[in-house]
Amino acid sequence: MVCSLLKTKERTDQTAFDFLKESPAFSFGKIVAFCNDAAFAKKRLTSRSARYSGLLDILSFQEASNPDCMPNKEDISGVDSVIAYGVEASEVKVLAKSAADAKVANVVTVMEKPESAKKVKDAVAALSKMGGVSFTLITMPTIVDGAEGSTPYRVGEATDVESFADCTIPRDKALRLITECLGLESAVGKAVSFRGVSTENKR
Repeated sequence: MVCSLLKTKERTDQTAFDFLKESPAFSFGKIVAFCNDAAFAKKRLTSRSARYSGLLDILSFQEASNPDCMPNKEDISGVDSVIAYGVEASEVKVLAKSAADAKVANVVTVMEKPESAKKVKDAVAALSKMGGVSFTLITMPTIVDGAEGSTPYRVGEATDVESFADCTIPRDKALRLITECLGLESAVGKAVSFRGVSTENKR
């Protein structure tokens, strides 16, 4: 299940679903888009490339009971893995409870430009209490439009949020890193940050 995407007309957000479909690390028989408006989401993802790649064959849509909410136990029942994109600490807590109640196997949460290190620590604490659910928490600076490989990036402490003020990360790179963390055993139980690195005026 992928949460917190498919909200804007400015982009399709198909890239996240393509990565999940195409990665050799996964063999998902079904990918669920958890969204505010199922009809709108279907329009954003019903493309020629999605049809030719086979994405449409395994894609389904789950509409949220309230706009921008996290899935509840019933929404998430039967789901193996969850990616929640750009969430707040309070949303992580709700998701963690739902995932634990539904006995989900894996959760990857992404906090985009979190307010403080304390918010990150609160989110990690909530995820750590899930019991038997593998998790990875990722913090990132502002995610901007951009392709993979357009800028280098570095890995840091998830709580090092003050440095986010001076950097960004390209959206496609962010989505790739999120997807990779879902499939890496070395990412289980970790809280890390990814941020773009400017190469201007550097040798």
